[in-house]
Amino acid sequence: MPLVRRKCDGFGWSTENGRLVHLHRRIEKLSMDNLTDKMIEELIIFKIQLYLEIDKGEKYWEQRVQANWLCMVGC
Repeated sequence: MPLVRRKCDGFGWSTENGRLVHLHRRIEKLSMDNLTDKMIEELIIFKIQLYLEIDKGEKYWEQRVQANWLCMVGC
């Protein structure tokens, strides 16, 4: 999986954006093909993985905002 530089961070490398892009592309490819039962199963699995990755990212940013707020209040 390629490393992708995050714009929001001034530092660090992440595979998070690369993973999301990979999952989106895989879902698009599966959606374009003639769907068999196996492909539908794979499509559902990839969609679940995509939603979990998005949810994980949202939780990270919620925690980061809360930590920043606590730091500002405590300082």
